[in-house]
Amino acid sequence: MATSQNGWTVHPTSDVLVPLRWITGRVLPGDVHTVFDYLCRRFDAEVEPIRQDWSWGWAYRAIRGQTSGYSNHASATAIDLNAPAHPLGADPMRTFGAAKVAAIRSILADLDGVVRWGGNYTGRKDAMHFEINADARRVAAVAARIRGGSLATKPGASAPTTAIPTPTAPSPTPLTPIPEATMFLITCDVQGDPQRGATWYVVPQGNGKPLATTYSNQDSVTGVPHIVFRNPGAWVAFKTKQVAFG
Repeated sequence: MATSQNGWTVHPTSDVLVPLRWITGRVLPGDVHTVFDYLCRRFDAEVEPIRQDWSWGWAYRAIRGQTSGYSNHASATAIDLNAPAHPLGADPMRTFGAAKVAAIRSILADLDGVVRWGGNYTGRKDAMHFEINADARRVAAVAARIRGGSLATKPGASAPTTAIPTPTAPSPTPLTPIPEATMFLITCDVQGDPQRGATWYVVPQGNGKPLATTYSNQDSVTGVPHIVFRNPGAWVAFKTKQVAFG
């Protein structure tokens, strides 16, 4: 049976996985879910508010930048928090700042090292990323302490006063409504969405090319959650029938 980088079993589908309320997507049930829920509660209270639509879980794929080996996302033992604010390769001291980095490390220390943070990688940093870094026995021991109340959540202990930085999107031109009849329908594989292969409405431009290939956050324009593609390709899709932006 295939395993991910951390030795946990890979899940080609999300059938046995469960939602985690803090993210869009799913994680492994039981002890892993308990540990991640605790991590997210502390992160949301002590580091920065978690945006569910910017945060992801299970994804059946290889490790980013490698041609072999399954990502820990494939075993549903990894999550990404506020991903657009902390992109792959960015310096966590720049995107989080020293106080938030210290708060993250304090939470991980309380978790007895069963979760590893991508911001601590010795090579390319991945500050959005948190993954299980222990076997099932150690994770179960920490989960039991969480359920027993010996690892207490400390809401607001060091909550930052600054908001999450919003990634810069292209400056929009005046909005022009686009009739539904001009929209395309495609089937796509959506990052972190358990309903893989769902159909989304797509806004075309001119000869069928999209308005843009990527938007990190269009909530303020469309009024609906933005969608992140595993392979962006040439399309931008939104969960709506009526979308109009420049």
